[in-house]
Amino acid sequence: MQQTTATSSPLKRQEISAEEMKNFFMQAPAAMAIFSCPEFRYTTVNSFHEKLFNRSASELIGRTLREAWPELDGQSVFEIFETVYKSGEPYRADEFPVRMQGKNGRTAYYNFILYPTKDEAGKVINLMAHIYEVTAQVIANKRIQENNRQLQLAKEELEITFQNIPVGVYRFNSKGQIEYVNQKGAEWMGYNSPEEILRAPDMAQLKDHINRKFILFDESGNEMSAVQGSAHAALTTGKKAEVLVRFLAKETGDSFWVLSSSTPVYNEKGELSQVLSIGTDVTRQKQAEQIVREGGERYRQLSVSIENQVIQRTSDMQDIHKFLEQIIDASDEFVVVLDKGLRFITGNKKCEGILNAERSKLAGKYVFDIIPGGGEGTAQHESLLKALEGETVSLEKVQSLARPEIFTNCFFIPLILRDKVEGVIFMTRDVTDVVKTELELEKTNRQLNEAQQVAQLGSWEWDVVNDKLTWSRNMYHMCGLNPLDYIDIKYETFISCVHPDDREMVDKHVWSSFEKKKFDDYYHRIMTPSGEVKWLHGRGDVVVNDKGVVIKMIGTGQDVTEERRVRAKLIESNEILEQRNQFVEKLLDF
Repeated sequence: MQQTTATSSPLKRQEISAEEMKNFFMQAPAAMAIFSCPEFRYTTVNSFHEKLFNRSASELIGRTLREAWPELDGQSVFEIFETVYKSGEPYRADEFPVRMQGKNGRTAYYNFILYPTKDEAGKVINLMAHIYEVTAQVIANKRIQENNRQLQLAKEELEITFQNIPVGVYRFNSKGQIEYVNQKGAEWMGYNSPEEILRAPDMAQLKDHINRKFILFDESGNEMSAVQGSAHAALTTGKKAEVLVRFLAKETGDSFWVLSSSTPVYNEKGELSQVLSIGTDVTRQKQAEQIVREGGERYRQLSVSIENQVIQRTSDMQDIHKFLEQIIDASDEFVVVLDKGLRFITGNKKCEGILNAERSKLAGKYVFDIIPGGGEGTAQHESLLKALEGETVSLEKVQSLARPEIFTNCFFIPLILRDKVEGVIFMTRDVTDVVKTELELEKTNRQLNEAQQVAQLGSWEWDVVNDKLTWSRNMYHMCGLNPLDYIDIKYETFISCVHPDDREMVDKHVWSSFEKKKFDDYYHRIMTPSGEVKWLHGRGDVVVNDKGVVIKMIGTGQDVTEERRVRAKLIESNEILEQRNQFVEKLLDF
């Protein structure tokens, strides 16, 4: 509550009739009442006062303030009346809280001015009260303050998320100066902390620093400069850019891979205002890819070598066994050779280690008698049968039958001798690290979805060529949809979520973006299946191919429903206050 004492200059005297004064008093767009002193007894109230406090004039006139409103005791109102009566000075209060029975016992807020009127001897004979309720304004202000507090908390939570997610986050302004970087992003660029990098934010300074610390290579192994990064490309072309870079530290010789993706952001005037960049450490993924490529090549070479060598030695089975053992022992993979009855012929030393038995003691045994967990109906059994029919089969990322905690890539290769399938070569490669890497990437995506949910933000990508929409999980949530119910989402799905009254506007906006090859920010409503209406702030970008044809649109939608509702309420309250303040100014002129 704000309380002030009004100026003590007397009201201007004007020669107006008592009838005119009464009409003005009764028709005033604010609650007004006159009290006789010293009992503070109601003598006059206007119609606005009756409506505001839900008490008729007949219920109030003749009664003292304390008799009419005993519940005001202890709320400073009676004391204020006594102060004005004794001092002869006007009193003004803003957003004064009061609990009254006429307001169902709830707290209401009022702005009021209490004027004393005096006789010719200077004695206070009456008090005139000018009152209007500002409860809606006070509540709106409190809601705005609470919304601002919640927004600040969301920003702090989002900052904590950015500082802890295993990706680098960067924001550059249109001049190439870095304005934000999280801890991981600073470390990748050779700094100890975000504060250190922000002390020298210019892109040229960053480039010199990176070139001092690292040697950069592209995916083909060619040396590259820092200006070939995705952020520089997005700033210079105004388009989204993605670059895969290998960083080689000059001091230690250590290296790591980063997939950098940068997106330009435009202001309302269509000018490029900033670039947002995300860097993801894909070192383990690249290492796993290399291992898989090398393993696949070794499998192919081993298969060819085994087949060629076995064909040449069909005359002596013992020699074949020995030869197979010599070949497969050179491999660090799990290798087993089976006959047409899927019985063990031989295996390599790795096979002996995993099965904990010498291969000579395994000879002639059925494969699933020595490898637990298999048998008819399993994918491994079906693949062995296909290999006996001459088909090479591979299974990716399956649990090992012997050791379920390990994931393997399995290869089932026909053993062909003299143009006939005589058995199967069964090989496995440990890809547990690859599976763990994919799980970590899935965790990263989940953390990004959680960050979007905190910010009430959803992202989308539209493959225009194939008419395929991809939504983030929070985009489905804002639209009241379950992602599991939408295997193939199209443009029509999005339009069906738009409020019926906004669909034509949204459709025109999208197709206008096609023609201009530029996506302007806009606001529109959506309606969830439950009937809830929300306001979204849409932002996006248009991607074209080298011929200038639109192939993709990307963007975000942010839920701004509460912001628009509070803003509208505040505007309405301010208009009412402005009208009432104008009346007060006119009243003070009398």
